[in-house]
This record gives sequence, C-alpha cells and structure tokens, in this order.
Amino acid sequence: MAKDQTRRLSPAVRAEDLDTLERLKTIANYKPANPALTKEACETVVNDMHTAQGDEEQTAALLDQKRALAIEREWARHNTAVAVRDAIEVQFGKNSVEVQMIGRKTEDQRKRPTRKQKPEGK
Repeated sequence: MAKDQTRRLSPAVRAEDLDTLERLKTIANYKPANPALTKEACETVVNDMHTAQGDEEQTAALLDQKRALAIEREWARHNTAVAVRDAIEVQFGKNSVEVQMIGRKTEDQRKRPTRKQKPEGK
C-alpha cells in the first residue's frame, strides 16, 4: 500500500492497475482467499472508479462554465462603473463635488508635475 493516499496516481500507474485488473478476467482458476479480491469485487472497484471519474469531469466542466460566467459578469460590472464615472465627469464637470462623491480626485486636487531643479555648481 502507498503511504500517501491523498494524492492522485500518475497516469502510468493508473494504466498499469487497469491493465492488471483487465488481465485478471482471463485467468480461469483465480480463487483468492480474500473475498475482497474476487473478480466480481475487482470489477466493482473498476466501475466505481469510472463513475467517480465521470462525475469529476462533469463537475469540472460545470465549474469552468460558472467561472466563465462570473468573469463575464465581473467585466460587465467594471465596464458599467467606468461608464458611470465618465458620465458623472461629463454631466457635472471635473471639479464637481459629485466627482469626489464617487471616489475620484477633482482636477484641482491633482498635483501638477514640476521640474526638478538642477543643483547649482554641477
């Protein structure tokens, strides 16, 4: 048994395991002492794994769809907010209180760039 059974198996190990259990079907005299290792029990384990993998794929596809929808709606909200900011500036002017109310600086609040003075003597 593996030590860390919380991580995924590599594709090579999964393929080898599946091959082993498929080849088990060809052995006619197989009668294990452990009833959990019978051909029927092994077939049930393989079927359960395929069912779980199918469910995982469906869930992953659903998650991708939900993520794409969330991203689309985030961008719609962003574009609306930008348009509202621009509309407020156009309607009320760049120095209005309304511009401050939406979280923008007025034109008067912006610091004008200044040139750096060269040190004298250089």
